[in-house]
Amino acid sequence: MNSSISYSSGWRLGWVFDDLAALFAAGPVHRICFDLSEAALQALLERYASQIHRTFHRVDEGGVKPQQALLRFSDELYLLATGAGSEDGEVICRDLQEGRRLLDEVNEVISPTQRGAGPAFHMLSYDGYSMDTTQGRDLQEPVPEEQLRLMYGADVERWLEAFQERTVRRSGGFTLLEGPPGTGKTSLVMELIRRCQDTHRFYVLPISQAQAFAAAEFVPFWEQQQSQAGARVKVIVLEDADGLLQRGRREEGDTTLSALLNVADGLTGRVLRLHVMCTINCRLADLEPALLRPGRLTLHRRVGRLAADAARDLALLRELPWPPRLEREEYSLAEVLHGGEPSLMEPNRGQIGFINLK
Repeated sequence: MNSSISYSSGWRLGWVFDDLAALFAAGPVHRICFDLSEAALQALLERYASQIHRTFHRVDEGGVKPQQALLRFSDELYLLATGAGSEDGEVICRDLQEGRRLLDEVNEVISPTQRGAGPAFHMLSYDGYSMDTTQGRDLQEPVPEEQLRLMYGADVERWLEAFQERTVRRSGGFTLLEGPPGTGKTSLVMELIRRCQDTHRFYVLPISQAQAFAAAEFVPFWEQQQSQAGARVKVIVLEDADGLLQRGRREEGDTTLSALLNVADGLTGRVLRLHVMCTINCRLADLEPALLRPGRLTLHRRVGRLAADAARDLALLRELPWPPRLEREEYSLAEVLHGGEPSLMEPNRGQIGFINLK
């Protein structure tokens, strides 16, 4: 039984429900969270037009679009639906059975819109004051198994399965993807996103905003995500994290790295079911030794350049031109799949891989 409910109490439902939360302060309250696409939000607004209590809209290039809606079925039964950004729904009720009946009805309404939505990830942002998330679905097409083995080695399937099994079995932990630029680290992360949709939620945090790990808002934000993700493991992905993880950063008083380590191997990560995944271009020897401590590093994979024969086989499989203008003993994945001289394949260091998926 709740004696009080406020924005800081863990509800974190924002302006749309803050004042109404007082209605539940004197008795039992139940919350049922579920995933919700933008199309599903629109379907709910059409189906329950007479129950619309509050809405928030945003103007973009496509016109005025609903972002959030609160549907009122009674003083003791509400549905909060959020589209672009969080893409989740929540039934808030006094009577749990009544809430479940509403959820069953809602599922019938939104099921046709949810089919074929495809795997998704979440882009995190931190502005120094608050954390926010926007959902994206711009993933590459599924990679056939034969191509995947040519790209990453014959054992890549076992490694992908090991990631899913180990991170579900034990909360917390740290996974490291190491390799030169252009070798396919981001593509491997996207393959994980695709395969682990039922057991994991992936959140991509720009390395320029990694100070979020040490922010006061960190734990409340992930408590909110925990209520939405349920039992799924939440994976925080940091690309090109060399500068953050390099040897000597802790001695220099960098609190971000210490906070990251505490999440990966502390109570925070275990209770909130958080896992940290980083990609790096440098060598393991250049990293903070504490990262590689047994029990903290859950998985590591080296993603190297392709030998000439593997690169040729991959190009032939994809029906791409071969050989390239410059023949060498090894090739990056980017050179094989996208062509061009090696100098043209160097990434833009000012951008994050996932941001360029649109």
